[in-house]
Amino acid sequence: MVQVDLADADAARVAAASVLPADYLVNCAGINVLEAFLDVTVEAFDLVYAVNTRAAMIVAQEYARSRIAGGGGGAIVNVSSISSFIGFDDHASYCASKGALDAMTRVMSNELGRFNIRANCINPIITMTDLAARAWSDPAKSGPVLARIPLSRFAEPAEVAQVIAFLLSEASAMLNGLAIPIDGGFLVR
Repeated sequence: MVQVDLADADAARVAAASVLPADYLVNCAGINVLEAFLDVTVEAFDLVYAVNTRAAMIVAQEYARSRIAGGGGGAIVNVSSISSFIGFDDHASYCASKGALDAMTRVMSNELGRFNIRANCINPIITMTDLAARAWSDPAKSGPVLARIPLSRFAEPAEVAQVIAFLLSEASAMLNGLAIPIDGGFLVR
């Protein structure tokens, strides 16, 4: 296991290169700093962007270079968020970073596709990890979001993992450049 501060670009690149070669890549790191748009600080914005977007780019660059050197092929899944589609209060930095990750995934799918490296992203709604369970246990906070989800629940980690596994598999060989909501229908309302 390699631990690294993904906000440190040089350290992220060294860490990524140290674990290669690899067959597949899942970029799943993310942070948030809650600030109203008018109060967003440059420091918070830069930190969120560095971890959520720039680190994913750096790690994907190292992965793709390694795959190309080895003859090509592979798959990348970037874990984005439903927040790339919705402007949630106090999430300006986070929403911007995830929207940028979606756009970068489309560029990756285009440029890396010629090397038979596919790139897609998933956009989950709140996923009930232990951390999320604590953060969203208050019905006053979770109620309005749950009311907008036709399935009336948040995603479970295994449900998100199954979509990632599918996107890494040959069963999805023609899927490239997609942003796939895992949201129980949140976006249809």
